[in-house]
Amino acid sequence: MGSPLEIAVGAITGFSIFQLTCPSHHFYLDRKYPGLFQKLSAIKRKLHKGPKVGIKNFEIIPSVRLNIKKRSIWIHHWMWLSVILGFLVYNSPEQYLFAKSVFAGGAIHGFLYKDRFKIISSS
Repeated sequence: MGSPLEIAVGAITGFSIFQLTCPSHHFYLDRKYPGLFQKLSAIKRKLHKGPKVGIKNFEIIPSVRLNIKKRSIWIHHWMWLSVILGFLVYNSPEQYLFAKSVFAGGAIHGFLYKDRFKIISSS
């Protein structure tokens, strides 16, 4: 079993990665602690100007989306991180503890959004 410090550092790392790379317009902690997260806004604006990567109606970066006619199917980051985490826990329960905690931290970050369960939306 890994150390609690390794788990904590991994979870904080995963949470921080997604806090810096995900837009914050629906994030709960941004409203609760506005001064803390406003300092990150300049960095976040630069990160969000990156290119979109995908093929035809399927987008991979900055988020996983499938656009069909006037609807978008959005696979939130907490969903795919949870699948990877479940796979790692099932196949190697004693290994990759840091990676598992990074995925868990990112999934926890995703649960803090208001629209976390909105999968299908109008384009």
